[in-house]
Amino acid sequence: MLANPQLCRLLGYTPGEMTRTGICDLVHPDEVNKVMRRFHDRQIGKSVPAMYETVFVTRGGWPVPVEITATTTSWHGEPAGLVFVQDIRERKLAEQALVQSEQRYRALMQEAADGIFIADNEGNYVDVNPRGCAMVGYREDELRRMNMSDLIPPGDLPPQLALLRSARSILLERRLRHKDGHLIDVEVSASMLEDGRLQSIVRDITERKRAEAEMLKLSSAVDQTADSVLISDVHGVIEYVNPAFEMITGYSAAEALGQTPRLVKSGQHEQAFYEKLWATLLAGEVFHAIVTNRRKDGSLYFEEKTITPIRNEERCITHFVSTGKDITERVQAQQRLQHLAYHDVLTDLANRTLFMDRLEHALQRAPRTPRSTAVLFLDVDRFKVINDTLGHDIGDRLLRALAERLKSCVREADTVARLSGDEFAILLEDLVTTDDVVRVARKILQSFASPFDLGDRELFVTTSIGVGIFPEDGKSANDLLKSADTAMYRAKEAGRNTYQFYSPDMSARAVERLALETGLRRALERRELVIHYQPLVDLRSRRIVAVEALLRWNQPQLGLVQPSDFIPLLEETGMIVPVGEWLIDTVVEQLARWKSAGRTLRITVNLSARQFINKDFVNQVVALVQQRRLEPQLLEFEITESILMQNAQDTLDLLTRLDALGCRLAIDDFGTGYSSLSYLRRFPIDVLKIDRTFVRDVPDDKDDASIVSTIVAMAHNLKLTVVAEGVETEKQLAFLRASGCDIMQGMLYSRPLPLDELERLLDQDPPLRG
Repeated sequence: MLANPQLCRLLGYTPGEMTRTGICDLVHPDEVNKVMRRFHDRQIGKSVPAMYETVFVTRGGWPVPVEITATTTSWHGEPAGLVFVQDIRERKLAEQALVQSEQRYRALMQEAADGIFIADNEGNYVDVNPRGCAMVGYREDELRRMNMSDLIPPGDLPPQLALLRSARSILLERRLRHKDGHLIDVEVSASMLEDGRLQSIVRDITERKRAEAEMLKLSSAVDQTADSVLISDVHGVIEYVNPAFEMITGYSAAEALGQTPRLVKSGQHEQAFYEKLWATLLAGEVFHAIVTNRRKDGSLYFEEKTITPIRNEERCITHFVSTGKDITERVQAQQRLQHLAYHDVLTDLANRTLFMDRLEHALQRAPRTPRSTAVLFLDVDRFKVINDTLGHDIGDRLLRALAERLKSCVREADTVARLSGDEFAILLEDLVTTDDVVRVARKILQSFASPFDLGDRELFVTTSIGVGIFPEDGKSANDLLKSADTAMYRAKEAGRNTYQFYSPDMSARAVERLALETGLRRALERRELVIHYQPLVDLRSRRIVAVEALLRWNQPQLGLVQPSDFIPLLEETGMIVPVGEWLIDTVVEQLARWKSAGRTLRITVNLSARQFINKDFVNQVVALVQQRRLEPQLLEFEITESILMQNAQDTLDLLTRLDALGCRLAIDDFGTGYSSLSYLRRFPIDVLKIDRTFVRDVPDDKDDASIVSTIVAMAHNLKLTVVAEGVETEKQLAFLRASGCDIMQGMLYSRPLPLDELERLLDQDPPLRG
């Protein structure tokens, strides 16, 4: 075999070596048969390709891809083969690189998370990856028969193509039409390829758009909510406030940003409050509290505050979101009602509830100090004469003046209270000796020696003072007050306008009380207890709509004993429970008799705290109602505010059971106890009864008139019926009717009546006049 120098160099042989080498020695073993078969076929005249690829082997054993062009010829008269050999190693490497590139491209197309669409210069799709198919709902073969205009809404495509041809690449958001017809929000990165085709990388941003819409909605909600919203970083630096914050605080966003919430700090909270706040937040917990803050103008406001820590993906706290509801009006209303609950409306002194609370706390502290505690019980001498002769207006003005004078006689830390009517009490603490009490008592008596200037007249009045010292005269608040009360009566017996210390021989009232208690214990079995009924009149129809059942004691020796003289004894001794059971049983029986007679009338019954303690009370009511087949709504129970606040959960359970039975529930003497809007919302109440102390002086007393009007409006807002007690004059009636009061009860229409007199009144059914 002859070979030119180029082939020798390619394969590593010398020309001499090549002459001793056959073609089969040069061809790779795997290719020998193919090459020899083609030589053979050509020799016998078969049509075979003149050019083909094979692999030679170098002298060192390395394969070399070559392209062979073979033809036949003769050499010295003998048939011979002429072979042209071309080294194609570089071409093979390029082809291999191209294949690998194509494989990588295909892998990218197949695995890409975004859709990839390739279209020709007329917009016809020529290629698309699986993600693109899934995105629009078409198979690949369907998309290859479609144009870009089939997916892009009309009008969008021409300007986008024009922009692309000028800019070569663009990034835009558009909507594609899914196979089922709905539109998909996508982000498209489109570019013109060198061969003129259009490549679009498409990302489905439907969820992002939805999230953006949610964020926009949330942002709008935060901007437009009536509650203040403040966002700060983890160090408390304010990064955002909403318009409500600006409106509530008076600070603009520009003034607040970069500041801390100390901007509105009021100084009303202890350091412990803020320590608890930060401890809660840094523990990753939500902080709730009612916070007192200060506006830009210096005024205080109250916020129902919630502060929530915000965490990042690593669960690290990065921000705090503070939301606040301005509850200033609500808090102020509650404070006013709270003040009413613990203060006398007429004099603004502490009332009995507040006085007893402070007295009990004082007695708890007293054993821990060497100093003394004393109670002064005061009664204005002959006050009833002043009231009856000069009128209630003068009496009230005098009581207010008395209150101011009493406060001027004691220290700021001492408590002056109006217990009832013309009875006052003073709590003195931190006394070195009893001489300190004597000095106060004498100072009061001396101050009363000066006339009371009531504007259009001057009055001279005196007072009788009783003194009780802890613990000699009583170890409990009630006992100490009772001892002071007893001593006060001794002062009256001593000629009034003096003071007396309690002593054990002051037993006259105690003996009288014991006699009443002894008689009471037999009153029920002797049938000395009777029920009187006072009508309740609807102010619209002017007719009787209900009656209140009032307990009376017809004592053989004393006659008709006033409720104030024996009902407290019933409460203290526990006899109120059997007496209450008897009263309810009698009332239900009376309702049943009226029902049989064709008369429908509701009866209201007062409940005591003792009856609430009795676990069988509701069961008794249920049994009576079912036994007499009575409509429960004809039975209404009245309870005081103080009862509601004692064992609130048990009370709620009991009232809920009565309400479920169908009985009506009323708050009696509203405004004299723990007046609070919270229990009116919490408990199933139907009726508010305004206490007679508020009704007595309307409309002349503007304060009382305002209180009554407020209670009526508040009750109606809460869908409650309002009853005014103690209505005695036409002026009171006219005012109540103008204020929107629903029902009146009082001497103006009728006193409490025995059953026979009540039934005669019901038969006559006289309308309310006025």
